[in-house]
Amino acid sequence: MFQFFLFLKRYVLRGKNSMMVSVVIPTFQRNDFLERAINSVFKQNFTDYEILIIDDNVGENVYRINNRNLENKIQNSKIRFIYNEKNLGGAEARNIGIKEAQGKYIAFLDDDDIFLPEKLKKMISVLEEKKGVMAYSFVKSNLGQEWKNVYNGNALFELFKVGSIAATSQWIILRKALIEVGGFDNTPAKQDSILTCKLLENGNEIICIEEFLSIYFEHEFTRISTSGKTLIGEINLFNKYKSIKDRFSIQEQKEIELNFNYRIFKYKIKMKKYVSASQNLFNIVRNNPFKGYELIKKDFIRGGMK
Repeated sequence: MFQFFLFLKRYVLRGKNSMMVSVVIPTFQRNDFLERAINSVFKQNFTDYEILIIDDNVGENVYRINNRNLENKIQNSKIRFIYNEKNLGGAEARNIGIKEAQGKYIAFLDDDDIFLPEKLKKMISVLEEKKGVMAYSFVKSNLGQEWKNVYNGNALFELFKVGSIAATSQWIILRKALIEVGGFDNTPAKQDSILTCKLLENGNEIICIEEFLSIYFEHEFTRISTSGKTLIGEINLFNKYKSIKDRFSIQEQKEIELNFNYRIFKYKIKMKKYVSASQNLFNIVRNNPFKGYELIKKDFIRGGMK
């Protein structure tokens, strides 16, 4: 009877949320990695979660068949497979996860990344204690690279200046807040940055948890094949900034626009769009010749472009 009343209390306090966190994993043509991602959630030292696999493959192809076989193999009540009728892309697949989720919070996990065992417990504990809306943790790659930039509060300026606060697999966000801003925009890249912008623009604040709680897996083919998508995503983020640029001082605008133009310039150079890149180079020089030169020297003159 006591356990029943504990359950009832938790349910009433959460309203319609029947558990604390939903882990949303969109997947497309990555059978080789998906089971590893799922197992990293099963290994959490926290049990109040569900896993939603959003299969974004088309029809009954080999990838979908493999995922159905994986579903039959796992046979765990904590996991649910949702099969899209057509390929929607990462943003819309995650939005389906947000809609279907029963958790108070949403944790996003890319199908080729993993959570470390304390990820959910540590991040949910901080969010609950601080009554937070959105938190991210540090991440390291399978190749040993580390990302540990610290941003707290309303970091809109920092987001636009550097182009990203954290990647999708680093975040845990209050589901209600995600619904209020309409979830992810359907853009080929920078989906996480544009979502972060919308959440910050809506008055929410960031909490940074200064621990490595996720592993990001790098693939050579990914870096080569996504330059065009990243360019479009960067331009979409730039347009988002332009729609709210009046929030920033003139000096902040100059710094943000210098960095946007430089990032776009680099992507265009990688894609050999030299004529188009020259316009961004002109904007860099016009904005701040000295800082522009320092950026170019760092990436191009000292050992080649990064």
